[in-house]
Formats: sequence, C-alpha cells, structure tokens
Amino acid sequence: MTQPARNLEPAASARDLYGVELRRQRQLAGLSLDRMSDIVNYSKTHLHGVETGERLPLPPISEKLDAAFGTGELFQGLWGAVKREHTPRRFDHCLELEAKATRIQAFGASIIPGLLQTEAYMRALFTAGEPGASPREIDGLVANVAS
Repeated sequence: MTQPARNLEPAASARDLYGVELRRQRQLAGLSLDRMSDIVNYSKTHLHGVETGERLPLPPISEKLDAAFGTGELFQGLWGAVKREHTPRRFDHCLELEAKATRIQAFGASIIPGLLQTEAYMRALFTAGEPGASPREIDGLVANVAS
C-alpha cells in the first residue's frame, strides 16, 4: 500500500522548492518521468523521490537538469540551498523525539562489552559521558551497572 503524497511547502523547505520546481519544469517541457529519466540518466524512482521531497537530489543531477531544461544555473543554485538544510527528512521523527528527551545515550561497538568491563573502565566511561556529574553520581551509575 502506498502512502499518500505529502504536501510540499516550497516556502519552508529548499528541498520542497527543488521538488516543486523540478516537477514544474518537467511538466512545462511536456516530459514524463520515464523520458526525463532517459535524458538525465537517473532512475524514474529517484526523480519521483526528488519531486515529492522524499529524496535528496544528488549533486550531479542539478547540472544535468539545468542543461536539459535550459534553466541556466537554477537547479545548481537550488542545490546550494538544499545542501545547507542539515538533516534528511527521514530523521524528522528522530529530531522530534530528541527535542523531548531528557537524556540521550549512545551505544557503540568500539566500547568493551559490559561483561568484560572493569569498575575503573565503567567509571571512566561515565565520567567522560557525564562531564558535569559529581563523583557521587558517577558512583551511583557504576553501582547500577555493576549490580
């Protein structure tokens, strides 16, 4: 089952503006996504994703679109604005959760697994991860893990 199309907001998002302009230029030229795909040598799926704001346009596509539509450097200029938007849309939900979080904890494979950690190692990890914590708070964190 496909999801309903998202309403693009070109005034609020450079990515949305890029997508709206791509669709507008393509339709003005009377091109289908299939034909556009052949012209710029990008998949129909990728072009559709860019038009709907779901995919980030890859940098080389802007130059090809400008050449195909004869738009000077329109899409190259829009790409400059798109790349300054700092996060892909697929992370919007994560950003919302992060804004509500009271604590963020990261786990990585480069840390020694818990069963192999010594108390001194745990203390060093908690001290590095909680720079404002008092020694008593660090002791409490170590005790919670060690028990």
